[in-house]
Amino acid sequence: MRAKGKSPDATGVSVQSSGPHLNQDPMTRVERMCPTTAGKASWLRNAIRSPLGTESRTGAALNHRPDIDGLRAVAIIAVVAFHAFPTRLPGGFIGVDVFFVISGFLITAILLNDLRNGRFDLSRFYANRARRLLPALLAVLSTCWLVAWLTLLPDDFQLLGKHVTSSAAFLENVTLWQEDGYFDATSERKPLLHLWSLAIEEQFYLLYPLGLWLLSRAGWGLPFALGVVGLASFDLNVVGVRAAPVASFFLLPTRLWELLVGGIAAAAMFRVANGRKAGAWHPLRWPGAMREAAAGAGLLLIGGAAAGFDRSLPFPGAWALIPVTGALLLILAGADARVGRRVLGHPLLVGIGLISYPLYLWHWPLLSFSRMLQPGEASAGWSGAAVVLSVVLAGATYRFIEKPIRFGRRSAWRVGALFAGLASLALLGAASETDRIVARSEALGIGELLAAAGEWEYPGGLLPREVRGVRVYALGGEPRALFFGDSNMEQYAPRVVERLRTAQTRRGALFLTGGGCLPVLGASERRHPHCDRLLADVLTLADDPAVDGIVVGAQWFGYFAQLPGDEYRYRVDGVPLDADEGRRQALTRLEELLRRIARPGRRVSLLSNIPVSPVLDPRAVARSKLFSIGGAESGGRIGRSAFLAQNDFAYRGLAAAAAAAGAEWIDPLPHLCDARY
Repeated sequence: MRAKGKSPDATGVSVQSSGPHLNQDPMTRVERMCPTTAGKASWLRNAIRSPLGTESRTGAALNHRPDIDGLRAVAIIAVVAFHAFPTRLPGGFIGVDVFFVISGFLITAILLNDLRNGRFDLSRFYANRARRLLPALLAVLSTCWLVAWLTLLPDDFQLLGKHVTSSAAFLENVTLWQEDGYFDATSERKPLLHLWSLAIEEQFYLLYPLGLWLLSRAGWGLPFALGVVGLASFDLNVVGVRAAPVASFFLLPTRLWELLVGGIAAAAMFRVANGRKAGAWHPLRWPGAMREAAAGAGLLLIGGAAAGFDRSLPFPGAWALIPVTGALLLILAGADARVGRRVLGHPLLVGIGLISYPLYLWHWPLLSFSRMLQPGEASAGWSGAAVVLSVVLAGATYRFIEKPIRFGRRSAWRVGALFAGLASLALLGAASETDRIVARSEALGIGELLAAAGEWEYPGGLLPREVRGVRVYALGGEPRALFFGDSNMEQYAPRVVERLRTAQTRRGALFLTGGGCLPVLGASERRHPHCDRLLADVLTLADDPAVDGIVVGAQWFGYFAQLPGDEYRYRVDGVPLDADEGRRQALTRLEELLRRIARPGRRVSLLSNIPVSPVLDPRAVARSKLFSIGGAESGGRIGRSAFLAQNDFAYRGLAAAAAAAGAEWIDPLPHLCDARY
């Protein structure tokens, strides 16, 4: 049986009531349905003409539904837009949920067709899946490994090797679950991050056919049985999104229900009627108005989720019901609904849907590599160029790699060669991860530069201790100085430890720090609820008479440089720090903090942070050496005047707050910079 189309795996058999153009390719059928737009899509037809939806080699016909190709296009456009321009379509990640529903629907259609016609064959099913998925996947994994070897720094190359292995084993979702979340900052350093969804689908394909066969043998009502399993998965997802959010996002048990929603739709639509060919598919018999309303509502649900959701939602959870229901309604409404016929069935969307699988594979590696190889924030120009290139590569992959292998002469050795290629890539990735194969950058002596990126250790020589009921890291005796702030303050710990150990003194030091905690009264940020406790703790320690000095420091310039609408925005007394009012309030409350921790005879200091810029990152310096990029900006230097202009408000405001509170102002800038740099 022939499978097709889907995204991340795009299973290609689609279903619809029988029609006169069954054995034509989808572009021909679309042109006959839409004669007014056929000419406009002639270039697309020539580029991606395909025998999708032709007579199944296993018996009954599963006819092509152009609206499902169009639904794939909507899903892939949402995903690509989210990855390339996340602020423009903040909920575009729901496209993957739409893909899951489509995949469950089409795979169930294939399997039920085989079961009803007595042609159920697991080996043939898996061989078809291999011909469908592996050619494009092998091309992308091989290209990613080669580009990584040529361009990435040693640690990034090792990380990619690890993910090549897990992707080749269809365990990328498990690997990511053990690392970070999908929306974490480190995700952009993972060109294969997006293959978590392909891993889920492959795990589903491995288990689902046998499960469906057992259910059919047991004689249970298939929609009911799938519904029971799906409901259990949904409940686990709702509970897990709070208790274990990363696991709920990445693992099959909490995503299974989305695939089964599509499976239930397929089981409900499958009918064998007197006088009709076994295995024919028929849309549900809805009145026309109901069908149109369902299709319109489905499109609105998907569009609303893509535009209205963002990464702050506990996802998937119950929120995923919205795009999943939207996809279900569009599938059930069928191609005869106006939305299915005129919108999703438009030749342009159908064409994009046909290349949705290779487009899904290519787009994120290109975006990820482009962001790793340029310092600073990703530019819209780079992202746009990456998207255009991914479309070109997707079309070429579909035409010259996927179609010849998928629809060409079938033989066992071809399938065996595909699996051998996958195993070879897994071994190549393992060798890269374990340094048996090293990146080109390793031979250029870049390792010493990279070591500077992690040259401080915290807590290092400091020991955990409790002072006045507050847990701190400490060394030495009394009197002591208290160092308070965010993780930026931690970089000074090795120097403090060295001074205490080499100086002839009984003095001691306490470190009270919290990553991402802005040391300002009234400051809050939803990812860091522990910061409220940190501010209370510093006021407690301020009452300790043994503390004769307090230094307050943070990555001030980073907090004050937040862009308007920053998703993870900080607030001071509820006012966003990305607004002028919020910045002024932050300085006022900082001055108040400095006054409250002051005591007679105590030295209170406000420490400005060292100059920061993407081009000062040791990784950026290493990249400039790797690519022999000239110029001051790319060589680890930034103009002093440019830096001060970018951070003028914070720089002057912090100094003024210190002066108003009677605190010492410590500025590293004169010690690190000359008049020009």
